[in-house]
Amino acid sequence: MPPLTTVSPGGKQASFASRARANYLLVEKGSQQPRTLGSAFARPIVDPDIVKASVAKLTCFLDDMDKAYGSCADDRYRMNIGEHGTLTEAIAFATAG
Repeated sequence: MPPLTTVSPGGKQASFASRARANYLLVEKGSQQPRTLGSAFARPIVDPDIVKASVAKLTCFLDDMDKAYGSCADDRYRMNIGEHGTLTEAIAFATAG
């Protein structure tokens, strides 16, 4: 079974043919209640480097959630294409006991 980060939706391939892979991946571990980070994008990102700006916005929002509620995860792994991390490391982190 392929990892989620390498799978593209099957619908609309004739129209969009999107075969994009994840530029950024955040993996969290812990027993804390799950929460959404989608509110980080309540305002659209307007930046020529939308990927870099989106990661920065998400990171800032995640830090703010941790400040407001305490640590929302026991441990985290981040893969950021061109900067650090690999899919192999992310899978190892996620599956480690």
